[in-house]
Amino acid sequence: MSDGLEVENVKLVSPRSQRNSVMTFGTDERLKSYLDTNQLQRERMCTAVLALDKRFMNVRPRHPRGGPDGGRDIEAILNGEQKTYGAIGFVNQANDSTDHKKKAQRKFLDDLASAITADSEINAFVLFTNVNLTAAEKDTLIQKATKRGLAYCEIFDRERIRLVLDGADGMAIRFQSLGIPMSEAEQATFFARWGDDIQSVIVDGFSEIKKSLNRMQFLQEMNAPLDQFLVLLELDREYNGNEIGHFRFFEHESRRTARWALYGDVWNIGSRT
Repeated sequence: MSDGLEVENVKLVSPRSQRNSVMTFGTDERLKSYLDTNQLQRERMCTAVLALDKRFMNVRPRHPRGGPDGGRDIEAILNGEQKTYGAIGFVNQANDSTDHKKKAQRKFLDDLASAITADSEINAFVLFTNVNLTAAEKDTLIQKATKRGLAYCEIFDRERIRLVLDGADGMAIRFQSLGIPMSEAEQATFFARWGDDIQSVIVDGFSEIKKSLNRMQFLQEMNAPLDQFLVLLELDREYNGNEIGHFRFFEHESRRTARWALYGDVWNIGSRT
């Protein structure tokens, strides 16, 4: 520049990228300490996260209200046939220190041993922890599980959980468990993913309610007694008996209730004189 000032390269960041970075940081920080001492909510969140994985079916907590579970916080079925147990190895104020990593690893080994001892039919084991582990550390734990005879093992560390919670399928879980609202961009993503399903649930729900109300009204009115039924036949002129002879008429009766568009029984009545 003419005044002798030099300007270094400046990296411009879009507002959207900044918002996404803030939300990612917020989720990561909340996972570290937001649920400290709240084991019940930890189990509910991890159960919901595992249920999003289509490979797992019948995902449920062993003790929905908390309590001793023998190292088996979650039960599930993997690929339709493999019995799976899950353990929650969260630590308070997680900081990924060596001590916290050892606690998570110890939790994995202790709960794995407890699960195998309690149920010899176990085929798979899953650990949830809010401590970040390296790929090598996770591989080491998985190898120990396979050496114990398990067919499958998986570890959801903090980064893995964060990726699920920040995805379109996990935003509702993130809000319920960590109290993190959706940004405008995330709301657009969420409703693009689930908008049609939500609308369908609402429409189907009202339709079922209307059917139930109609049925209740019909059953209520069905109990009303029919004391008298009178039909008057008006001819175009007077006839004597010999002139008119035999005749037949048909009458169609339809009962309608305008409020719920409920149609009652229909009678076809014939008469001869």
